[in-house]
Amino acid sequence: MDKLDAMKYAGVVNNGAISWGSHLAGLKFSLLEIDAMMNRYFIERDCTPIFKGYRGFPGTACLSPNDVVVHGVPSNYIPKDGDLLTIDVGCSYEGWCVDSARTIVIGLTQPGLFPLQERLAAAAESVLEAEMSILRPGTTLLEIAKAAEDRAAQLGVNIFPQFGGHNIGRALHEEPFIPNCIDPALSSIKRWQLEREYAGYALQAGQVICLEPVVTFGKTDIMVDGDGWTVRTPAGSLVAPSEQCILITDNGHEILS
Repeated sequence: MDKLDAMKYAGVVNNGAISWGSHLAGLKFSLLEIDAMMNRYFIERDCTPIFKGYRGFPGTACLSPNDVVVHGVPSNYIPKDGDLLTIDVGCSYEGWCVDSARTIVIGLTQPGLFPLQERLAAAAESVLEAEMSILRPGTTLLEIAKAAEDRAAQLGVNIFPQFGGHNIGRALHEEPFIPNCIDPALSSIKRWQLEREYAGYALQAGQVICLEPVVTFGKTDIMVDGDGWTVRTPAGSLVAPSEQCILITDNGHEILS
């Protein structure tokens, strides 16, 4: 199987694993139980979960509830109605990797039950959609960041500048780093330098990238738990990421996950 076919298959499996994990979370399984069942989901479909053991990460998936920004380590926590839960996971098939994430609202049986959480999860998807809407050969990293910044401003959310997207292929994380924004706290000179750098990198046909904006209504300060992995907001502000794995085609793009 060639690269693209392998990544497409891995993308279908990865998306299915996230849907499976979302279903299990709604049934009130613990995050550890969800993680174990997602691991079996991959193995039964001949895919390798690529987060497990990556730089020492202990889980199959990053399971991040509420104020966890990224890299949530699976625990005995049982999601409850009204929780935000981000399921971020990757897998490989025949050595080709994909990576994607989705934020869900637990117990959302009808729209409007948890308006703040629903609005934030939708905002994460909307910012990602704004980034993807401009993807084609020649799109620069600066244009991606600007598209995300503009959409976030419209929605009244803040983007975490510490985290971004990446190339993906034989390895989970490949260069370049793909920004979702430029940190507004930077000096004007540093911002100008980054804008020049990002404007100088253009996407090419055949390239596969992951875009992953992370948004909040609060501040974008972060702290790391004692496990060395779980990143959260010090003030307990809710957080929502969204991620897709995307192929740059000759005249646009194709979502692989």
